[in-house]
Amino acid sequence: MIEHSPDRGFSGESSAWSSYELSATETPTESIVYAVADVSGRDPLELCPLYEVVDPDAVDRLFGRSASRECSTGTKLRFVYEGHEICIDDRRLVLRGIDRDSSQALR
Repeated sequence: MIEHSPDRGFSGESSAWSSYELSATETPTESIVYAVADVSGRDPLELCPLYEVVDPDAVDRLFGRSASRECSTGTKLRFVYEGHEICIDDRRLVLRGIDRDSSQALR
């Protein structure tokens, strides 16, 4: 589910974040790529490969839905991908566009 609205990132900053619930039918990495493509108005195939920024297998293992996981683990990941700050936990994905200077500060 896509919600384009002001939100708070995981560290509490207030700015324009796009919030997505993680889908039971997509892997977390698919959700990241589709969300970034959606907010940037680009085709997912036009984006750089996600593996150039994070390990997709590790992201899917950490945040993937499994029948045995019924409660939140509290694990969060924050990184920059395609000019967007990405914050993900086991329930949602939030992202916001950032400028080049902010991108360097997050690395």
